[in-house]
Amino acid sequence: IWSPEYIRNTGVPGYHFHFIDDKLERGGHLLDCNVTSAAVQIDPTTQFYMKLPNNERFLKADLSNENAKSLEMVETGNK
Repeated sequence: IWSPEYIRNTGVPGYHFHFIDDKLERGGHLLDCNVTSAAVQIDPTTQFYMKLPNNERFLKADLSNENAKSLEMVETGNK
C-alpha cells in the first residue's frame, strides 16, 4: 500500500506491505521477511471509503503527530 504523507495521523504514509496466510486466518503488516517464493497482487485503486465511528470516544481521540512516535516504534522497532 502507498499512502500520502497527509494520512500520517490516521494511517501509515509511504509504502508498506501486508500479508495474509494461505488459510486466510492471519494477516497484518509485513515488518521483515525472507522470500523464496511468493505471489504478489497489485491493486491500482486510487480511492477508498472509510466509515469512522460516530461516538464521543472517537471524536475526542488524540490523532496528533505524537502518535507517530508509537507507530514508528511498532513499524521499525526503533525506540
